[in-house]
Amino acid sequence: QQRGDVMSAMLILNGVPVLAASPPRKNAAGKIRVGVMTTLLGTHTDAHFTASHIDHLDREQFHIILYVFKATGHALERHCVARAEQLVVLPYGGVLAQAERIRADDLDILLFGVNQSAMAHPPALLGCLRLARTQVATVSSPVTTGLRQVDVMLSAANNEIPEGAQSHYTEKLWLMPESVNVYAYQYDVEPATRNFSRTNLGISDGATVFFSGANFFKIIPELSLTWAKILAGVPNSVLVLMPFNPNWSDSFRAAPFSDRINAQFSTLGISRDRLRIIDPVPTRADLFQIVAAADVYLDAYPFAGACSMLDPIIMAVPAVVRSGTVGRSLHGASLMRMTGIDEVICTSEESYISTAIDLALDPARRARIRSALVAVNRRQPPPYFDTRTYSSKVGEALSAIHAEYLAPYLTFRSDTRQAKCRKLQELADAVLPRSLELSALNDIGTVQSLVTPYFRHLKTARQLHMVDVGACHGELAEPLLASGWTADLFEPDPKARTTLEHTAKKYGSRCRIFGMAVSNSAVREVAFHQAQTGLSGLGESPFGATESLITVPCTRLDTFYDEHNVKFVDFLKIDAEGFDFDVLASHDFNVMRPSLVMVEYGTHFERESLPVINEAIARMADAGYGSVVLNYYDDGNFSQGKFIYRLTHILIGQPLPDFGRVAFGNILFYRADDVDFLLTLYALLDSCQPRAATRP
Repeated sequence: QQRGDVMSAMLILNGVPVLAASPPRKNAAGKIRVGVMTTLLGTHTDAHFTASHIDHLDREQFHIILYVFKATGHALERHCVARAEQLVVLPYGGVLAQAERIRADDLDILLFGVNQSAMAHPPALLGCLRLARTQVATVSSPVTTGLRQVDVMLSAANNEIPEGAQSHYTEKLWLMPESVNVYAYQYDVEPATRNFSRTNLGISDGATVFFSGANFFKIIPELSLTWAKILAGVPNSVLVLMPFNPNWSDSFRAAPFSDRINAQFSTLGISRDRLRIIDPVPTRADLFQIVAAADVYLDAYPFAGACSMLDPIIMAVPAVVRSGTVGRSLHGASLMRMTGIDEVICTSEESYISTAIDLALDPARRARIRSALVAVNRRQPPPYFDTRTYSSKVGEALSAIHAEYLAPYLTFRSDTRQAKCRKLQELADAVLPRSLELSALNDIGTVQSLVTPYFRHLKTARQLHMVDVGACHGELAEPLLASGWTADLFEPDPKARTTLEHTAKKYGSRCRIFGMAVSNSAVREVAFHQAQTGLSGLGESPFGATESLITVPCTRLDTFYDEHNVKFVDFLKIDAEGFDFDVLASHDFNVMRPSLVMVEYGTHFERESLPVINEAIARMADAGYGSVVLNYYDDGNFSQGKFIYRLTHILIGQPLPDFGRVAFGNILFYRADDVDFLLTLYALLDSCQPRAATRP
């Protein structure tokens, strides 16, 4: 969980918009849009596990989009593509580009079929971002992802402890019936590339062979010592390991690993020649030949095998497994319960050792278990390959997860406006103190995470238009311009305008720049204070001395609209360094009614006292606009010339109170009858709620 918070903080500090409001689609009664992400669709174990989730999902109910980081052309990829509407290879260029590509698909559910807990790779970083309405991890992640934007962990009853499993996850734990251990390996038809036998491995026919395909990282010292104790109890036995699985890493500390096990053997009087450590083989068919040479398979614990435990079952080799007290310790036991062979499931080290020794010394018992496994493997399909049944369980789970997501929105939509505002205020008060992402939401983040998703949700047919007073370098306008908007950008500061013009160049004629100020007076020119800090305006800046005083053209907004044939404004943004409400007063709301107006305020400016701010909120209410105040605190940074601050209050339809200190921030004004905006705000706040009670 702390790791997830560190990754989120890193992304925020690098300007990545972590949050993005995702209210229900307006045609929510249609197919559920499901994205499925995996690293690639090829030989990787996660790929076959993920394929089992979608193999027979109902295409009448789900619209499926596959996301990979690399196309393989592999047979499994072709098979999965036939089960989906689209395969998307996520672009190179970093998490931001990948996130925008996924967000463009307007997903209801994003299923992460990849291990997000192993490293800070792109799939884990993407799990820190809000990319879909509901984000679901699978047990490809062996433990909780710890990521704030992953809502659900999809598991099953046999893979979790009966009581208290939820406390192991920051996600909401969603249990399907029976087991998750179903894999689409029936589509792996790669042939063997070589012949393996005991002779190849240098093992005599009379020896008892213990084998484990557990990965290097699972074979901790306590486990290898347990295995040594087993060998000590079985004369003429050999332990064969294949620990260097390339799906986990391309680099292993092999020499210290073998030295440690040999040292443990030595303490128990076991000779070094009873250990065989072999390299990975090209195909599963090759692996099956090695497994077939074994008498007893030893599953790992506490990190139990999943795909690796499937191999001895398929090859009808008796296995010993140990169940534990967390999900990751239950996969081997889950697979054995699937076969109906519970007698090899152990609950302690002692029983694990005694069961392994007994199997090694009792050929009749091994033969009986082999026969039972052969019978399981002859079923059509075997339970571990029954992707049709498993996909139907996944489909039922995803449908129920989506219905659970929709339920509060349906209630919210039917509430009165007063009830909506009350719910929003309660939600804001609950999530803001403990949401890293929300407290870091500045003005740019507000546009990226709330304003842009709101307009995307509206799906307006015509091209949308923004007016930005105090555009500076264009950071707030750019998300909208990138979405196809047009914009009129006001920036009277020549220094800032140089950068702004460079930013706007890529948008061509859709973006007009005006080197003029905006005021509530009819004057055509005004004095403009260029401050050393760059926070320039029509008066002295409280954050730095005036570097130069220049004369710039000036206009009123209503005059500008008439003179430049502006027929509509969808989003009006004002950042005029202490003259914000003067600019606001120059817009005639009787003539033109933007969907959203965003106005900066700050009581450190002479013209923006608390009464002035609250009077503006009241005037906008009279004009038919509700308000959302986003108030910040700088923690003393501004006095040091560091413009770093955090969001401390969200006030829904309330005047700004006296905090006993300087107040500054932004006010979002929305049309009072606009339910869509309130739904979008609800979605933003809701995405910051903890999904499980474990998060403080």
